[in-house]
Amino acid sequence: MSNNLNDLLKLLLDHNIDFLLVGGMAAILYGASQITHDVDVCMVVRPDQVETLRRCLAPYHPVHRETPQKFSFLEIPQETSHLKNIYLQTDLGGLDILGEIAGVGNYENVLKNCIAVELYGHRCKLIGLEDLIKTKETLNRDKDKATLRELRVILDRQKNPKN
Repeated sequence: MSNNLNDLLKLLLDHNIDFLLVGGMAAILYGASQITHDVDVCMVVRPDQVETLRRCLAPYHPVHRETPQKFSFLEIPQETSHLKNIYLQTDLGGLDILGEIAGVGNYENVLKNCIAVELYGHRCKLIGLEDLIKTKETLNRDKDKATLRELRVILDRQKNPKN
């Protein structure tokens, strides 16, 4: 993980955003050796969460990454009740806010098997290892295949520590 992505994650934790860490950073925390270029979180996109995100990200110039015009996340008021995903680019790196996780479901489903880890003096919810594996299998992307192999070995070692 780059220092900037670490700073981005710490920023979210410092501002008490209610999220679960998923994706590449979650895989790294479980022990995978992958490289990631963004922070992936699962959360319920609610107006209060969006406003907190806007306040905490403001100094880092967040823009909507998936729009050709790169609209500012700060200047465009959006009705958030219909949004499931928000893809941002900030000065600290990419932030993918996901309302649903492939193969697992929405925030409440991901929460069922999550674990908590201590990061930067905060309790951070992390997608469960088996759910992370299920997600990588569902997505079936070339970039995830090596990580998937590593995660399966990590899970096997957790289940069979004597092997």
